[in-house]
Amino acid sequence: MKVIRFFPLLVALTFISCDSENDINIAATTVTLGFTHTVAGNPVQLDQLIYQNSLGQDFSIKTVKYFVSGVTLHKADNSEVNFPDIHYVDIRTPETLSYTFADKIPTGNYSGISFILGLTPEENITGRF
Repeated sequence: MKVIRFFPLLVALTFISCDSENDINIAATTVTLGFTHTVAGNPVQLDQLIYQNSLGQDFSIKTVKYFVSGVTLHKADNSEVNFPDIHYVDIRTPETLSYTFADKIPTGNYSGISFILGLTPEENITGRF
């Protein structure tokens, strides 16, 4: 299990201020994660024998599939917002390259995000998916 933590915050939340006649009270908002796959800063090109490892061996990329779970947003006051969602990513399935969490989060100042690339042992159940 690998926990990845990003700072500064990848998810930005802002408050909108309006005049008193048009005040908008934003108590919560949605969070959407987008997934991109790159090699040396360039988008991955599938099924192309164009990459080379540190030993000079050529290789191609055919499959990129993984789960993202245990997403936690870290607030500036050291509190956290946890998401129970598990998201499956498959580079060949465009609809899996972004995910909007079912739960909304309260607006506020967030300082970071962490997640598990994969599943916890408790979530890793044969036949579950």
